[in-house]
Amino acid sequence: MIGALFVAVVGAQLLNIKPNWTSVVAQWPAFVTLCLISPVIEEMVFRGYCQRYLATTAAGRKSWLWISAANMLTTGLFVLTHALMRDGMTALLVLLPSLYLGVIMDRIGSLRLCMLVHALWNLIWFVLVYPLST
Repeated sequence: MIGALFVAVVGAQLLNIKPNWTSVVAQWPAFVTLCLISPVIEEMVFRGYCQRYLATTAAGRKSWLWISAANMLTTGLFVLTHALMRDGMTALLVLLPSLYLGVIMDRIGSLRLCMLVHALWNLIWFVLVYPLST
């Protein structure tokens, strides 16, 4: 989690992107949806249900390096959902964060931590990137 925040802050500094906190106020319904509601629902469905279920199967318990098959399959579903609901670029952008959230779920087992990390990533995106696209 700390690493992701560090990369976001350093990346923003290198690209000279300044946080736009006024976008939070001006677009509060999008903020609430993206940064509060979506992370909770998505993590309940993907990590809380899909990954937990897949981890109970023999195939789901197999792993490659430090990534379980349950995580890889769940990430595939997460990416596919984002591709269908948003676009291909968004799907590619959620690939690595989804794998990371799956590792958190596998190693720590905390759905709440997954929700928190997901919400923080969405907050960073909302404050740094979203204003550039509107």
